[in-house]
Amino acid sequence: MKQALAWALCATAALPGMAQAEITSAEIGLDYSTFGDADARDAHKATLGGALEFAITPQFAFQGDLAQRYYSFANWKGTTFTGHGIFHAGPDTAIGGFVGKDWLSHDNGGEFYGFEARQSLGPIAVEGYGLYFDGEKEDGYGVGLRGDYQLTNQLTVGGRFDTLNTDMGMPRLSATTSYEFAPGYAVNGELGYADPKNSDKEVFLTLGVKATFGPGQGVTFGGRGLQEILPGY
Repeated sequence: MKQALAWALCATAALPGMAQAEITSAEIGLDYSTFGDADARDAHKATLGGALEFAITPQFAFQGDLAQRYYSFANWKGTTFTGHGIFHAGPDTAIGGFVGKDWLSHDNGGEFYGFEARQSLGPIAVEGYGLYFDGEKEDGYGVGLRGDYQLTNQLTVGGRFDTLNTDMGMPRLSATTSYEFAPGYAVNGELGYADPKNSDKEVFLTLGVKATFGPGQGVTFGGRGLQEILPGY
């Protein structure tokens, strides 16, 4: 299954006889995540990441994500790369598949792959995914759902739920917000609740900034993988 999906993504990006691929959207952002409990505030995560989306045809596109993360816990460092094959079924509907790789400095990374979909209904946008994580020391299934509501041209609020059934996984539920203070530039916030395995439940906070480039309104899909789900640490 994993090999078939990987070949499908490669084929999407190399369809013969199609129009020349062009970059439709690009993003770069910096986030800082930490826990609210006094005993866990020294467990935090900083993320620098970016994404590019290429239009192969008006319907088919490829998105590539790359993120570098720095963890205070045990001085970990992590990298995630994800490739998405995307079919735009309409101006407000997208479905796709993805494959990716998580690298962690303490040698507990792995590969992941799955399917995803996004639907916009006026000011409301909903995105969901399902994935399988095949780690060097563990594996498991994960799902996620995110919704956003654009209150004004600048302010968006929403919510997010993710869970990954591995030894490092955790259910997480959060409220999100984004404010575009200048065209293409926004500040982001997330306040949530995580339930790490073999640990106490924790409130976490994430703050970040993001810049968007190109004619699109940002890339189609969000980040994927084990490290995308973990807050703090």
